[in-house]
Amino acid sequence: MKIDYLIIGQGLAGSLLSLALIEKGYQVMVIDDNHQSAATKFAAGVINPITGKRLVRTWNNDTHHDQSISHYIELEKQFKTKCLHNHALVRFLRSDIEKDAFSKKQTDPNYSAHLNQIIQPKQFTDHFTDAETGFVLPSVYQLDTPTFLKSAKQKLIANNAYLNTTFQYSDILEKDTYIQYGEITAQSIIFCEGYKSVSNPWFHHLPFENAKGEILTVKCTTLPSNTIFNNGKWLCPTSSPGTYRYGTTSYWEFQNNNPEEAGTTLLKESLSKWIKHPTQIDRIDAGVRPILKNRRPIYGFHPNHPRIGLINGLGGQGTLLAPLVIQAFTKALETDSNIPLTELPSIKG
Repeated sequence: MKIDYLIIGQGLAGSLLSLALIEKGYQVMVIDDNHQSAATKFAAGVINPITGKRLVRTWNNDTHHDQSISHYIELEKQFKTKCLHNHALVRFLRSDIEKDAFSKKQTDPNYSAHLNQIIQPKQFTDHFTDAETGFVLPSVYQLDTPTFLKSAKQKLIANNAYLNTTFQYSDILEKDTYIQYGEITAQSIIFCEGYKSVSNPWFHHLPFENAKGEILTVKCTTLPSNTIFNNGKWLCPTSSPGTYRYGTTSYWEFQNNNPEEAGTTLLKESLSKWIKHPTQIDRIDAGVRPILKNRRPIYGFHPNHPRIGLINGLGGQGTLLAPLVIQAFTKALETDSNIPLTELPSIKG
């Protein structure tokens, strides 16, 4: 089998990259192990304009947001499946830092359009504790990541571009003009393997600071519909009515991507203190967000191995960032097949 690009991992980055390359006429093959290590399948998928304790905008201008949304909408058309949903987002302000940031930025022209809808007295106090102060973003997009991954996989299979197996670094044979992996001969190999790159023999030197977190799948039928809630942790609707994901914890020292008892206990206690309705916990999962020290995604090829590349470091804003990284990478490939490792410029502003 002779192809242009061998892609390792079918998380968000691997899915978007492979589909973009197929669209441009390249022959690709994606190797994936049923998302056993993909953070995407547990991600909230929220493209949120205002994040963090200091309420920072996550893009310098709305162009970045529109590019990402348009990318997902176009893929929805190809999939003939709904993956992108529009919700209200309710952000509760609980700390003095958050309240002070909100007060200052309400009059900032760069923020005022996002912070002009204030929570009304007792609007949410029947549902949550500490719900008196905050704001509402009436239109926030959320990617249904499990549905997206499933749809992307089906499209790859239809294009004979998907191989379900566990990848082995030791089986790569690197030549001057090609990469050999088993029976596959590729011009280049691109790793989109998330946090597993800490063990990648070509890229383990990168300054990874991956963060692990637990996520609860929760049933609650008495909350306002089509709404994301955030009190420092997010409570996001899923495609199943009355079912939410609640998370997440964050810590940087861990041995595997399995749920930890301490993190799970913390989430359960936090949820029970916050929400006033009966809830049922259906699942407990854990995911590892691939993060680099400077919090910027990176793409390109190894300086000493020009046929071995990667895309990594999407972090907690991966749903927004991934289409921007893929567009930058594939555009660069049109003129140069040996792209140096490149950071996506900061989009916080």
